Amino acid sequence: ETPITSVAKMSEIQELDVHEMDGIKTGLKPLDKELMKIFTGGVMLVTGSPSSGKTTFLNQIVLSAMDSDFPVFMFSRELLNGMSLGWLNNVAAGRRNMHEINLNNGDSFYVVNDDAKVNIRNEYDDKLFIYKDEEGNDEESLLKSMEMCAKRRGIKCFLLDNLMTISLNTNENGAFNAQTELMNKLVRFSIEYNVSGIVVAH
Repeated sequence: ETPITSVAKMSEIQELDVHEMDGIKTGLKPLDKELMKIFTGGVMLVTGSPSSGKTTFLNQIVLSAMDSDFPVFMFSRELLNGMSLGWLNNVAAGRRNMHEINLNNGDSFYVVNDDAKVNIRNEYDDKLFIYKDEEGNDEESLLKSMEMCAKRRGIKCFLLDNLMTISLNTNENGAFNAQTELMNKLVRFSIEYNVSGIVVAH
């Protein structure tokens, strides 16, 4: 009889202790209590309506990862590199390290103090790698950069914001299938390099 090589019996599988597995805490205690951590070897999908706090939430994860010595790769076509850095600085600094700017029309906003920006850069400069604005957003270029960063920089957390902005080189009718295939590639990538993947989808 020809064996079925695509399945395994219980006795052939080594159980994993989730308490011993690598992963990233979100830094949000209620969420960490439920999730335990964002485990390496897998991909987490994040979704939400516009202005629901996704960017702040993602930056919280990025900071928590770096504080745990997990270098981070960040891809965003939602924001320019400088804007992504600004959002991260805002979350990292907190209100106590910001000052208020008052406009002539009566509106006001807060900006991070210069000394806080220097401290944040010194703390995280070798832990955060942002995919450059001028680089292609096609699937091939992005995956190549991710692979190089995993191999040469030891990056353990890959954040992609968002799935809809990655060019999949397909026609409109095949878009959903192409997105599915990309997600499968990202899962395989996370398993191969034992990293955490975080993908934003709208």
